[in-house]
Parts: sequence; C-alpha cells; structure tokens
Amino acid sequence: MDKSVRTEIIEREYNRLLEPVTRWQRPQLVEAIGPNDLDAVAVFEEKLALVEAEVRSALESLTDGFFDSYGQVSYSSLKINSLPDIAPICEKVSKLAKTRPSSISCGFGAVPLRADFSYWRTMPKLTLHEALMLSVGLDPKSYSHDHLNDMQKRKKKIEPLWSALQFLLDRREVFRRFYPVGVSGYMSMSFPTLKRALETFGVELDQEFREALTFRCPDADHANETTKPSKSFSSQERETLLKLIAGMASEQYGFDPRHHRSEVIKNIQEDLDRAGLSMDAKTVRKWIRQAAELIPDAYWKD
Repeated sequence: MDKSVRTEIIEREYNRLLEPVTRWQRPQLVEAIGPNDLDAVAVFEEKLALVEAEVRSALESLTDGFFDSYGQVSYSSLKINSLPDIAPICEKVSKLAKTRPSSISCGFGAVPLRADFSYWRTMPKLTLHEALMLSVGLDPKSYSHDHLNDMQKRKKKIEPLWSALQFLLDRREVFRRFYPVGVSGYMSMSFPTLKRALETFGVELDQEFREALTFRCPDADHANETTKPSKSFSSQERETLLKLIAGMASEQYGFDPRHHRSEVIKNIQEDLDRAGLSMDAKTVRKWIRQAAELIPDAYWKD
C-alpha cells in the first residue's frame, strides 16, 4: 500500500477512535464559590495523554494485512471496530470515555455554565430554581429542576456525584426552608425579599449574583434617605400625605396602633417589595405610626 495512503488512514482512524475522549476540553474558569473536582480532571487529562500516545503507537504498528482488510470495511465504523487489530484500541478508549469529566467537575466557575446576569437581574421575581442556580453563578437553564431531582435519586442509590452538584442539592434544601409555598408549589420571590432571606440564612453567594442583588436592592440607609419627606414640602402637604397613609393602613390593612404584635407592618413591607419599592420594616413602622396619630381617638373605639 502506498505510504501516503497508509498515513492518511492512520490519521483518520486516530481522530475517529479518540473522538469520544478528545471532545473533552477543560473550560475557561472564573473565580467562584463552592467545591470542584479539579484533581480528578487532572488525572483524566494525564490518562488521556497516555491513551493518545498508545493509540498512535498501535495504529503505526498495524500490519499490511489490516490495511488490506480496511478497504473492504471502511464504509462502516462498526465493521472497522470489529477488526482484531482495532478492537483492543476501541476497548481502551471506551474505558477512558466512561471517566470523562463534565464541565461541572471544574466547579461553578466553568464559563460555559455561567449565567448572564445582565439579563437575570432585570427579572421582577425569581423562582426557587432560578435563585438557587444564580446564587452559585449557574445559568438556570444549565440544569433543570427535573434534572436535579434525577441527581437526587442517584444520590439515594449511592451513585457518586461531582462535588459541585452535591453542593447544589444541599443548597436546594436550604432554599426550600425560606421560599414561600403556594397552592401549586413554591412561589416566586422579589429581589428585596430574597436578599433579606439570604442574609438571614447566611448563604454564601456568587459575586456576580451579589452584585445583582445590590443593583436591585439599594442599601437600607439609601432607602431611608429616599423615604424622608422633601424639605420643600409644606406642613399641609406632609399632613395630606400622612392622611393618605393613615387611611390605607387602617382601612385596607387593618392597622391598629393598640396591637403591638400585628402582622400589618410585615404585610405592607412585602407588598412594597412586590411592587419593587424596597423599604425596611423600621421605616414602614415609623411612618405608619406617625400617620395613625392623625386619626381621631373615636375611630379606634369599637
């Protein structure tokens, strides 16, 4: 057989046989929270280099008999793989392919899995799954809710998971503790309410997600400043605004200054959050109580 033809066949088979494992490329990484399995990735890459060298050597040492047979079966990869000289090579590559890492093995810093926060931070609310994934920097579409459930089943069967996926499943249990539940399942949550819950539970967050929360939820001091009446307000204008607040708080929310353990303040705060108007409970309580002072005492006597 012509030497150039032989060389062409070797290159073709080298690329074909190794394709199941050479599809792997370590992704570009950014700094991220959570665990990874980079040690396992390094081991795979070392084995890959050895197998590549072994496959090259095995192909270059094939006899003329193989190349004579090759022409008769070259139309079918299955038939080529069944040839006695190729079968051992296929088995070696197949064994290595079973240990091929996924991108998540590099942790939540793998760029292909990262969320586009310029998009997600514009959402009015986030579902539990969206907030969970974004909290570690992942695009919510990279792993679906059902996919996570399947991984949970694998865990129960004592099948190993990549460290980052195990971390994600554990974190989902934390999120389930503070996400509100409705008739049809977990409800969506506004950014301000979510931010308070994450702070309460002390959840470590991906830096980009933390920046998105800050963008959507100005700090408390700033929020308080924006709620202070303008110095240009006249006394009459201020009193008019307080009367509006008093009427809505008492008639629509059932506020009663005699009830110190009322849920009204919390309800008003949550409604403000849903409207995208973040305000801390202390500020809400301050203005509601000032407004209530304008209501005649006779009103509170049932």
